[in-house]
Amino acid sequence: MQVAARQSLNKLIIILVVSFVCASLTSCQRNATIRENSGSVPSSNKPTSASGQDTIRAGTSLRKRAAREIDAGHYQLASRLLERALRIDSRDPATYYQFARLRCHEGSPDLALQLIEKGKTLSPDRPLLTMFDQLKESCAQLAVENT
Repeated sequence: MQVAARQSLNKLIIILVVSFVCASLTSCQRNATIRENSGSVPSSNKPTSASGQDTIRAGTSLRKRAAREIDAGHYQLASRLLERALRIDSRDPATYYQFARLRCHEGSPDLALQLIEKGKTLSPDRPLLTMFDQLKESCAQLAVENT
């Protein structure tokens, strides 16, 4: 069990590093866009071009498919889909919610709780915050049962 937990922790660390790098690259790209537009600041962080919208849809599609795979018990496939979704949009709180849900189902409540906290920092959406809190309670209960 310790080996599996260590592997899960290593995966989480890799995901967080990739997320940080993606966020840094997005910030650099946004700064370049601002300079190109003679100092005009975009109204939101989300891409507004057609290709940007396609990227958002791709990430959403991966996240929704991963949710179905979690429900079906296909955890490895769900993990790969969620990793891809995070590479596309590392600031999507719903993807962190699904990743936390996956880790909870896999029996890694500590990792799930870390993902919940990360997702909550990204979410301005009250219903999603409520879902994070409910998942946090479930994972905390699982952690107690595993002790």
